[in-house]
Amino acid sequence: MKRYVFLSMASVCLALLGYAQDDVDALRFSRSYPLGTARFSAMGGAFAALGGDLTTLAYNPAGIGVYRSGELSFTPNLNVTNVSSLYMGNKATDSRYTMGLSNVGGVGVINTGDGGLVNFNIGASYNKHSNFSERIMVRGNPIAKGDTYMDYFALAANNDPNRDDIEAELAYMTDLITFDTTLNRWFSNLKDNDQTVGRRSSEAWGSIGEFDVSLGGNIEHILYFGVTMGIQSMSYSQNLTDIDEGMSGNSSLFEGFTYKREYRISGMGYNFKAGVIARPFANADFLEGLRLGLAVHTPTFLAMSDRYDALISSSFLDGKPAPQNFSNGLYNYSLQAPFKLMGGVAYTFGDQSSKWRGIVSADFEHVDYSQMKLRSGDDGYDFFVENQNIENGYRNTANLRFGAELGYDNVAVRAGFATYGNPYKSSIGKNSTVNFYSLGAGYRSSMFFIDFAYSLAVQQDKSYMYNSREVQSAEISYDILQNNLMVTFGLRF
Repeated sequence: MKRYVFLSMASVCLALLGYAQDDVDALRFSRSYPLGTARFSAMGGAFAALGGDLTTLAYNPAGIGVYRSGELSFTPNLNVTNVSSLYMGNKATDSRYTMGLSNVGGVGVINTGDGGLVNFNIGASYNKHSNFSERIMVRGNPIAKGDTYMDYFALAANNDPNRDDIEAELAYMTDLITFDTTLNRWFSNLKDNDQTVGRRSSEAWGSIGEFDVSLGGNIEHILYFGVTMGIQSMSYSQNLTDIDEGMSGNSSLFEGFTYKREYRISGMGYNFKAGVIARPFANADFLEGLRLGLAVHTPTFLAMSDRYDALISSSFLDGKPAPQNFSNGLYNYSLQAPFKLMGGVAYTFGDQSSKWRGIVSADFEHVDYSQMKLRSGDDGYDFFVENQNIENGYRNTANLRFGAELGYDNVAVRAGFATYGNPYKSSIGKNSTVNFYSLGAGYRSSMFFIDFAYSLAVQQDKSYMYNSREVQSAEISYDILQNNLMVTFGLRF
């Protein structure tokens, strides 16, 4: 009888649940990093005051006004992500390779005259903002009854308010937990002094990309302006497998279980951007090369769809229960990514007689991640708790980007650095700061150009194998290195 009551309660919870939507997903789909053309990436994305690059359509649209001739280009990208995990003193590493396009597009220039509005430009480009590709391996040590994965399942069945009944239902149907009618509580099907040992494998893939259409102009080579409409698309998939095995010498009949989860998330949305670039001393000998840039991005409004599937299979010495699975079908909801404000300063210099030229640039970007919002889903769920967690757990950040270029005649070398600040409020919580280091080189003529870039993104993260109010695994820490190789081929006309 208890079984049917439990399953009824679980079905009610499932009807109210969009399982994968939480503050972690909101952050994942609200952050963007300096991918795009090879030149843009090599200079750390510090182009808010520069322009003249297709990726600036997605950052400061005024950059389109800097163009004086038409351009077409595309940028293939090779990504290699290496993840090193540390769990209970055990280190494991894995990697994943992906290829794709980080930028493709073009700009057309309409010359209007020598005074006033010098030229009016229109352009369109696709830019990749984030790459979710990774593989993770985690290995643990033996854990005694009371702190095991199965004890965690029992806690979920005992209606821990921090957990959901899905896992508890699957654990019950596969005999991992049992109900004590005397104590009126759920317990794991382990005996005293039993131990289990676990491991995890995870694979993720997907990206955020944006198609931008921009209009902009050039006023007397002093003021450049532009506006962009962005159509953003994103996809994220993860296959996560946890395996827990009983140790030899255990008193119980438990041999092991496999817990598989599949997440499939996709979204489509839009935003608007506007910006200016000014050369305040364009007609003076002093500081002629100084450039100032400013851009504002509206929130990105995304329509999201999720699918979540879970399966637990278990084995015991006296037989193997049938695997039990759960699928929540397709769940639709909305996400509002935060407003962005960015400014930049750059200085260009050159000597026509010696053919030397150079650029130094720096950007500042303000993003308030506490303003992320999850909106009502198919079932009318209001995401009140999740949005409170976002407001209480996240903060505004300062993202900084720096770049430099030194050229002689048709050849240039470049370097950049970018740091994306920790969005979490608590100093004892996660530190999700991401640092980028980049190098590049290029060749440009009047008809074509080719640029190369390498960037390394360095990030640390942490998670738990399982985590609730009373039962928690040891912390898993990750060192994540994301390597990007890019080459841009372009034509000028």
